[in-house]
Amino acid sequence: MRQRWFLVSKKLKFTSYFMQTLCQNFKIKHQAIDSIRKELVGLLEEIERNDSSEVRNRAENLLATLEDNLAKLREEFAGHFSLFGVLLYPERTAERLERLKQTSLWDEEKGLWIGGVDEYGDEMDDNCYTKDQLLYLHLLIALGEEGEAKVQLERLKQTNLWDARKEQWVRCINENGFREDTARYIQDQFVYLRLLVSLDEDNEAEAFFTKLKQTNFWDEETGLCVHRLLEDGGRGYNYFSDDQLLHLRLLIALGEKEEAQAKFVSFKQTRLWNKKDRLWTFSMNKVDSENPTGYYIDDQLAHLHLMVALGKDDDARRHIARLKKTKFWNERNGLWIKVMGKRGGLHDTTHYAAHQLSYLYLLAALGEKDEARAYLEKLKQTNLWDKETGQWIESIREDGSEKSTNRNTCDQLLGALVEGLVE
Repeated sequence: MRQRWFLVSKKLKFTSYFMQTLCQNFKIKHQAIDSIRKELVGLLEEIERNDSSEVRNRAENLLATLEDNLAKLREEFAGHFSLFGVLLYPERTAERLERLKQTSLWDEEKGLWIGGVDEYGDEMDDNCYTKDQLLYLHLLIALGEEGEAKVQLERLKQTNLWDARKEQWVRCINENGFREDTARYIQDQFVYLRLLVSLDEDNEAEAFFTKLKQTNFWDEETGLCVHRLLEDGGRGYNYFSDDQLLHLRLLIALGEKEEAQAKFVSFKQTRLWNKKDRLWTFSMNKVDSENPTGYYIDDQLAHLHLMVALGKDDDARRHIARLKKTKFWNERNGLWIKVMGKRGGLHDTTHYAAHQLSYLYLLAALGEKDEARAYLEKLKQTNLWDKETGQWIESIREDGSEKSTNRNTCDQLLGALVEGLVE
């Protein structure tokens, strides 16, 4: 028994060291690219003051160097690039974030984001969700403000969003700070794990992940994670495809690419993957067949993000092309819809901002900067974008008319991140 635990301990220490080295190398090379980017920004400002052929040539050469280094970083650290992103235009993300903080989405007194506002800017959902707070910290890290992110994380852990006894995040708290939903969702735990990795908190990340696998979130028999736990630790919901795919992306960032690849093959043997249609179903449990309501675009996009994280860019591009031949893709307006039925029919033709922004993030991770820039510009010509407020609305109908004019915080934060990636 002692020998077994010695081997386990040795493996954990090696994994932690490998993960730390991987993350540090990624950050070092990322910082080098950012130095080139800052120098390029300086040259562009000089061109505005004094446009000369010499300065312009220097800027063009520097841009070529920047793009070359960026392509190498994307190839060498596909998992990190896909999961964390690299902001080429951080000033735009910072500016967008500052504007959002001037709205009712941000509760300055509490230092928390609320769920959303309506078209008039009034509170529509005054609950504070864990996913929004952690996404905000992810943006701070992307902007180079790791110290501030750590301070904010410690503050966040003093709220009822964090269950210190169980060391788990709950879904949300209400305006009075009490837990509105006491259930725990696996994606909130995964987003926190991603945060720890990006903050170089390697030992804490390893400890958190190990403890997570000892809870009912993990099904040892199937190797799958459960979507939700009740407050008492009982399982609420079953197995969701996008949860499993996000888990694999995290394994890659943790330096466990081979394990992620093996699990990916294993997951494709479950009913979550429809071999005939080559699509992911929404969810399954041990008794019922796959979700009868059809396929969701969220799961297909999660699959594509995983392909990029595994460095399988060509496979991802082929899969995108195939998806665009299904009814998930509205060829007429060039937007993704939410749900497609099992027989190819449409269940929900609504276009949600969240899906289009996720696709933009994917294009950026693939290095398709021109396509990403064009797609973002096109999106801003639709009713998904409110030009007056500079905010994304929740959804539009197939004909382009507004369906839900609410502005969800998660859409605004993801939008701020995307602008720093592609615009």
